[in-house]
Amino acid sequence: MRADTPSIPPHSDSETLRLLLDHVTPLPAVAVTLDQALGRVLRRDAHCDSDQPAFDRSAMDGYAIAPHPSGLTATTYTLSGEVLTGQTPAFTLQPGQCARVFTGAMIPPGAVRVIKQEDSKIHGVTVHELHPDPNAPTHIRYRGEDCKAGDIMIPAGQILHPSHVSILASIGITDPLVSRKPRVAHIVSGSEIVHPLKTPGPGQIRDSNSHLLAALCAEIGASVRHRAHTIDDEAQTLDLVASLPDRGYDILLFSGGSGAGSYDFCRAAFAKLGFTLRLEGVALRPGKPLLFATRGSQLAFGLPGNPLSHFVLFQLFVRPVIRALQKAAPENREMTGLLAVDATDVHSPLKTYRPACWYSGESGPLIEPLPWNGSGHLASLSRANALLIIPPHTESLKRGDRATWLAI
Repeated sequence: MRADTPSIPPHSDSETLRLLLDHVTPLPAVAVTLDQALGRVLRRDAHCDSDQPAFDRSAMDGYAIAPHPSGLTATTYTLSGEVLTGQTPAFTLQPGQCARVFTGAMIPPGAVRVIKQEDSKIHGVTVHELHPDPNAPTHIRYRGEDCKAGDIMIPAGQILHPSHVSILASIGITDPLVSRKPRVAHIVSGSEIVHPLKTPGPGQIRDSNSHLLAALCAEIGASVRHRAHTIDDEAQTLDLVASLPDRGYDILLFSGGSGAGSYDFCRAAFAKLGFTLRLEGVALRPGKPLLFATRGSQLAFGLPGNPLSHFVLFQLFVRPVIRALQKAAPENREMTGLLAVDATDVHSPLKTYRPACWYSGESGPLIEPLPWNGSGHLASLSRANALLIIPPHTESLKRGDRATWLAI
């Protein structure tokens, strides 16, 4: 910490998330076409405009039958008509009659069930039921059995998946109201950073954080609109951030430089832009030197340069903030289960989120901590589908111990 920098004590991860969410102002809603709706957050409940199905319809190809008069148990019926899909039957079945129907066709009045085509045999105008079963289903999809007019089909806050887009089309909503996509500006700092196409020289590393954050943002509906790299030079860093369009982004992500070293300029960059620092440090590993600042409704994060710190901090804090900007329904990705293996390399005075792999075992979910050499160990994420939560001062983990993790 620089001597002239006021200290804001580190918060716990839960305190940090509450603080961040308290500063979120949801983005405005916009109407989009169905082709643009995938992955967007619905802002208005989608109601069913009519009963679904809208009429009694056949679930099978076969014969819709009207039962014989009471007391008769005959299994033959007289064919009196045919109903194609899209047609409205112009007749009513009388007792002992049947009509040829097809999957999705309207059931004619008087019919109570459908004999499947493979369970019937026809001779002229006589249809024989081959396998009568009083407990067989009717093979009729009844009006309103899926939903009634006015029912909520998709609640506000739902991220729209392909199935939701289909449902919107089925109820006539072709211009759903969704959240505007969050716009992100991303600055990567570090004189050692080179483009992924370049072969790193001595002391250099390829830039993976730009692509990591762009992919993580895209996964939850945000888009990186501005991206740039700056070396460890204060004047160049401040000139670069000053060139960003004032209202061209909703979130500023600053990779590297969030610590308190002589070449860490994230705080100075935030001050140059007029952001107010709200948080300086979070009590967890990896990612302790997290910064958070605000300028009106705009938000800014200072992330330590190591890629694993990026990944963890994004999952814990940036992701929930981006979802909150879109008014997405809260998500709970926390899971519990048993440890699949022993682990002794887990001690830390800080709460730790360690890359791990969870899977289903005979007794329920199992979690396996993955090899981890520190916050620069990006390869540890190659098999990871979870972040194992290790309480502070844990000495070791034993196979069979109960554990909690965040599914990712």
